[in-house]
Amino acid sequence: MKHWSYIIVLWISALLCGCADHDDTTPLPSSDMAVQFDVNIADNNDSETRAGYYNATIDLNVLKASTAFGVYAYYTGANSWDTYATEVNANAGNIYPNFMYNQQVFWNTDEAIWTYSPLKYWPNGEGTAQDNDGMGETKHKVSFFAYAPYVALNITNTSTENDPTTDTTYGITAINGCTKNGPTIDYAVHPTKPVDLLYANSQTDKVKQDITSKVPFTFRHALACIDIYVTRNVEDSLTADEQTKILINSFTLDGTNIFQTGTLQLKDGTWTPTSVSSTSFTYQGTGSSNAIALSDNMRGAAKEASKDDIKEQELNRFDKVTGVDETERQLSVTNILLIPTESSTTFTPTLTYTFLTRDDELQLNNDLKDDNSHYYSRIQQTITGTGTNVAKLEKGKRYKLLCTIGVEHVTFEVIGVEKWDFPMRYTTTITDYTGETKEKTVNESD
Repeated sequence: MKHWSYIIVLWISALLCGCADHDDTTPLPSSDMAVQFDVNIADNNDSETRAGYYNATIDLNVLKASTAFGVYAYYTGANSWDTYATEVNANAGNIYPNFMYNQQVFWNTDEAIWTYSPLKYWPNGEGTAQDNDGMGETKHKVSFFAYAPYVALNITNTSTENDPTTDTTYGITAINGCTKNGPTIDYAVHPTKPVDLLYANSQTDKVKQDITSKVPFTFRHALACIDIYVTRNVEDSLTADEQTKILINSFTLDGTNIFQTGTLQLKDGTWTPTSVSSTSFTYQGTGSSNAIALSDNMRGAAKEASKDDIKEQELNRFDKVTGVDETERQLSVTNILLIPTESSTTFTPTLTYTFLTRDDELQLNNDLKDDNSHYYSRIQQTITGTGTNVAKLEKGKRYKLLCTIGVEHVTFEVIGVEKWDFPMRYTTTITDYTGETKEKTVNESD
């Protein structure tokens, strides 16, 4: 019996907290010109493509339906953002988000607009030559920074960052709106339930606009995304009528220089990785708190499954699943999301899979039988691929890891048969004690 298997690994890059006090105050509005927002998300034609959001992608519809986004806004008076930041840096202080602090902005379906509460108004300018819009000779400015999905914060720290009101172990774990370079987000990768993170192009030095104009935000994905695909060697001769299927029992992705946590700067979308992950990304069965669920059409039982589990998850489902075939199929609907990094990252995949063959002749001492009394042979393999290096993981980029399983049939061949004579005939000589010699023929019956 002969089975050979291998993994080909192919990467394809595709796809309110109080802060330090500040003396500035916001002038009263001269008209009911509220600040409004306009939103879109970079599409797949952009160099930054969509990543994943657990089992759904954050696109514009998801953002409108459930996610919402958060805004930090800073009134800088007549100064530009850069000048304002430089002056504050010189005074060794923090920049206070004095116009909006983690303001939740959500989609109003009835009015078809992005809205928030309380409404904020564009500041007036300075000088005596007021125009009809109240701009003044010197226009006052507001700078805006946005992220998604929105998280509510506990107000516990009056000078730097504050934690979300929900679980802070994974996803967005803290936001600091009081740094000298604008707000930052601390993020931790979840090993089984990845949460997408978006940031918008910063809108600095904005002044009162026409009443029909809105602050434009284009959101981009801040994380790197990895999709795992599996296929079978297209040159093998396995066919459906041969009653053999290949099922995936588990998949694990390890590596070096994989960061679990990092800090995102909203101003320019740059990352500072902060800790290396010691957690493997694991796909297994129907999933668990420690594993991502495998796609139903190709999943097998867990690697150390009991006979009952194998029966329920493999044997009784034999006619209902395709298994691994020549089509490149995604291992799971859940993506792996990672902190982008400029440094080289190495990934090492380990794949455990099973050759499952229906063979009703295998009845003797065989407890691999389904509910319809069909019998099976089951051969399990575990293969670890060689480390695959990625020069850097870029934000908003989608990477593809393709694992190809090679298969070869068990074959028989008659090499040759040696000849022999039958029946055998021979003679013997009998000598009695008298010294006289006699010959006698001995038959086969003798």
